Amino acid sequence: MQIAEYVHGRQRIVEAVIGVGRRREARELFERLLALRNDVGLLSEERRVETGRQLGNTPQAFSHFALVMSALDLHEGSVHRGDVPVRGR
Repeated sequence: MQIAEYVHGRQRIVEAVIGVGRRREARELFERLLALRNDVGLLSEERRVETGRQLGNTPQAFSHFALVMSALDLHEGSVHRGDVPVRGR
């Protein structure tokens, strides 16, 4: 049986780990997430677990949006709520 995972789900794990205050672990997970990008830096919708092959829509806007939000969360040290706009300083 071949198993695929949604890339967006990994980013949600990064957010959850940040939310419980384990920032170092979240950074390590984020770095592993960055390693999933293809040769031109894009993410797909899914990836095959066994091979790492990207599946589904490429590039996937939701995956990239979640990646940016995870980066912001890591930078700020807190998780942003989805129903509240991100404000600049």
